[in-house]
Amino acid sequence: MVEDVTVAEVEDWAVGLEKVLERIG
Repeated sequence: MVEDVTVAEVEDWAVGLEKVLERIG
């Protein structure tokens, strides 16, 4: 399934990923 991803969704995902990396580090 391929979905159209908006810029806002990508930015939100990036922020979430950064928070996870901070917890791991």
